[in-house]
Amino acid sequence: MQKHFARFEKAPLNFGKSGLALPSSRPWAPFVHKSAVERQPKKPDTLCRMLQETAAVVIGSGALGSSVAYHLAKGRLSPVVLIDQHELASQTSPRAAGLSSAIRKSELMTRLARLGIEKIRGFAAETGEEMVYFQPGSLRIARTSGHEQQLRRDVERGQRLGVNIDLVSPAKAQELMPLLETAGIRAATYVPEDIYLEPGQVPRGYVRATAKLGGTLLPNTRVTGFGVKDGCIRSVITDHGEIRTAIVVDAAGAWTRLVGSFAGARAGAIATRHQLISRSRFLESNLITRSRVWSIAMYTSGPAMAD
Repeated sequence: MQKHFARFEKAPLNFGKSGLALPSSRPWAPFVHKSAVERQPKKPDTLCRMLQETAAVVIGSGALGSSVAYHLAKGRLSPVVLIDQHELASQTSPRAAGLSSAIRKSELMTRLARLGIEKIRGFAAETGEEMVYFQPGSLRIARTSGHEQQLRRDVERGQRLGVNIDLVSPAKAQELMPLLETAGIRAATYVPEDIYLEPGQVPRGYVRATAKLGGTLLPNTRVTGFGVKDGCIRSVITDHGEIRTAIVVDAAGAWTRLVGSFAGARAGAIATRHQLISRSRFLESNLITRSRVWSIAMYTSGPAMAD
């Protein structure tokens, strides 16, 4: 992925008709209108003059931030600026497990999760960007009484909301996932519609689609504060200059609380560290399998993975 990104401070900037600000080196070609590459490069300090004002600024180019920027641009809010202190789509989103499950702990989250799955299935048609995903379905395994009751609630909630979910026997679960040891299994559920994918595709695709809609991309640009007047944010202050705007979206992921603090706000978000282990292929099935006891998930994507 890194080969697609040129360092912002090491290359002159080009500005196409859309106001797209990007290094002139060719590795950025997938993100740039042809005219933006071929125009004469301008000095980096042009950034401050060219982007004095914009309709909205989205801070953070992960899955959430890039999606927000794309949908704002698609909704004809223009211009939209997508800022990241690092290279675009390079931080926590590409390091996620890439699993998308239809069943969640509440009705609202279940409905949102199903919409998310449909978004992934229709991603290429909507954005024009490639999306490779796999839809083998998933198993959830319970080995304690408490987890068994949770799975039964999942089935009741899911079936009420139209999710294709049901309890399966330990023997059927082992048939679907031969690696599974059935001893001690109290309950198992199977959902055919669950999917997985290489997660970096989502922000990378939305970033490219945002650029095609005329969005401005600012990688390696650090937000250092906000201009606030009468209790409202009036501008975003960066290490490359100040941008006036009436709309700011804090989608900074692990840095959400830090960015919010610049405006005196306390964001209710806490970063959580997960482990991603890559092993040589050993699974005989590509079915997503989750254990409630150990809080792990296994699936095959080239090498098998446990999260």
